[in-house]
Amino acid sequence: MVKDYNENHVSRSTQMTPKEAEKKENQAQVKEQLESIRKTDNPQARIAEGDKVRVIIKKKFEKGYMPDWSDEVYTVQSVSKGKDDEAFTHISQGPIIERQALYQLRDPNNTLSSYKKGMFMRSELLLVKKAR
Repeated sequence: MVKDYNENHVSRSTQMTPKEAEKKENQAQVKEQLESIRKTDNPQARIAEGDKVRVIIKKKFEKGYMPDWSDEVYTVQSVSKGKDDEAFTHISQGPIIERQALYQLRDPNNTLSSYKKGMFMRSELLLVKKAR
């Protein structure tokens, strides 16, 4: 019964039988297929140029209630996906992996921390309003 399953059952996830998925030449294709259907635990709305965002305030742990986001609203000036600014890259003939996007913010009042130089990751931004 197990042999029949491994040789004849086509998985919905990998689009091939376990016997085929086990082969070394198919491993990259299996990984790419699994990455393409992966769901994140915390799906966040995409941020694009012109969107309005707030920045997370990093602080030490302390008691009391203080907001974790900046009072000032900033505009996203540009989105960068890495050195060559392409959204996807191939790593050692393996699966396609999306690069971490970095967001540069317009700061006319010079209120952003200088250590960040205006470059933020998605997890450090809170989307306030989408640009039209």
